[in-house]
Amino acid sequence: MSYRMYQRREEIRRRLESEGRVLARELALVYGVSQETIRKDFEDLSGIEGIERFHGGLKKDNHRMAGYHYQYRQSVSVHVDEKKRIAFKAFQLIEEGDWVYLDGGTTVSYLFNHLALRKGVTFITPNLILLMRYLTEDLEAVFKKQEHRLIFVGGEISPNIYTTHGVHFNKGLEDFNFDKIFFSVDGIDLKGGMTNSDEIPYEIIQQVRGRAKEKILLVDHSKFGGVGQRIAMQFKDLDCLITDERLQTPWLKLMKTHGIAYIKA
Repeated sequence: MSYRMYQRREEIRRRLESEGRVLARELALVYGVSQETIRKDFEDLSGIEGIERFHGGLKKDNHRMAGYHYQYRQSVSVHVDEKKRIAFKAFQLIEEGDWVYLDGGTTVSYLFNHLALRKGVTFITPNLILLMRYLTEDLEAVFKKQEHRLIFVGGEISPNIYTTHGVHFNKGLEDFNFDKIFFSVDGIDLKGGMTNSDEIPYEIIQQVRGRAKEKILLVDHSKFGGVGQRIAMQFKDLDCLITDERLQTPWLKLMKTHGIAYIKA
């Protein structure tokens, strides 16, 4: 596969993730190629779980999309602006002296963009991306200036989601309780609840959620309507939802029923 073809297909995948559906005739004009070329791209992309082909185009199936195993490298390149806005709103909830757990989601990783807004926060995480940011982006200096601490929880490494997990991770959590945990899920749905498809993030949140005073969910609009196989948490146990999605009446009623704070990013 040529680099140009790879780049075009990656752009089509991102467009599909953002818009929900794409048409061959429109993309042929965008890229200056034939519809036959675009159809070959569609044939390749339709092999990805969560992408469905129809006559003349591709569409995203949110319920199937939540079924594929989470991949950090796939997630990090989509809805970046939305995730950054969500992370900014989230960081404003942190108070000086808090002990904060950060999970392995890509949205959560952007909280480190705002370290200068608070002092004296202890961050506990299994997130390898946050660890690498600390080591490679000179965040040690920021941590020292703001009197923050970073505690990395070790364990077995999962290359798909860039986080540690397993028996040693569970053991490492035993000495901690948290003021707040910030986490993400694969899908959120009125009937299906907050769900994960991959077993590892599901198991991690089960270990963490009972140790927190406040549980704060960070999800962008693409997660709404997605339903995975494992219920990560009941709505009655959630304290706050931060999203770029403008919630409609059914969601607002659910938030009120369970006393969940809703913050629009």
